[in-house]
Amino acid sequence: MKKTVQENAVSPVVGVMLMLVIVVIIAAVVSGFAGNILSTTEKAPQAQIQYVGVMAGNLSSDDGGLGEVGLVFEHKGGEELSLFNLQLDLKENIRTGGNETTVSYNDAPSATYKNNPVPGESRLPDTIKTRMKKIGISASAIGTPGNTLIKPGDRFIVFVDRIIAASGSSYNHVYLIADRGGSTAYSEGEFELGPKTQYSLIDTKSGSILSTGDLAGRILDSEQW
Repeated sequence: MKKTVQENAVSPVVGVMLMLVIVVIIAAVVSGFAGNILSTTEKAPQAQIQYVGVMAGNLSSDDGGLGEVGLVFEHKGGEELSLFNLQLDLKENIRTGGNETTVSYNDAPSATYKNNPVPGESRLPDTIKTRMKKIGISASAIGTPGNTLIKPGDRFIVFVDRIIAASGSSYNHVYLIADRGGSTAYSEGEFELGPKTQYSLIDTKSGSILSTGDLAGRILDSEQW
């Protein structure tokens, strides 16, 4: 009896093998593309930043005080940071729709309030040109290479436009305004220097939050710097 060999199943098998090869190739291409995207994504800096308190300048002056006034932070450990890449967000956490303001290094302090002393307030002198500065660096040396780099142990200040002695309150208030070249403010607000105000310090390159909490801190004496 003669055997009959059937070969009609070869074509389907070859077809399936070719499809598998194509799927593997496509998967490799997609994986490589995705890996390239991930490799170009900015990595969040590993740094521990702590809010220290507020530098209030000469707030007790009846004639109004001018000085370096703002929120002070300290680099407690980790990687070096650049002030150019930092953004401060302030938000009232006492009610929905409260004040919320964002300022970055390039948001210069408002010219409306600089060098304009008012009783019961502290404001910035006209020498302040940037929104942030490393503590201990003179205003004239801010732009010197290296002076915007924050290393572990360094402190830096985010300047506010006004510190106000709020009547009937146990907490003073800070006022910030970001003009950004427009006829109206990009963002502005007045915030309590206490637990009712939430801050977030953000690395703008990665979008990561470096530090967050409330503005309950101590009053710092500018003379110690």
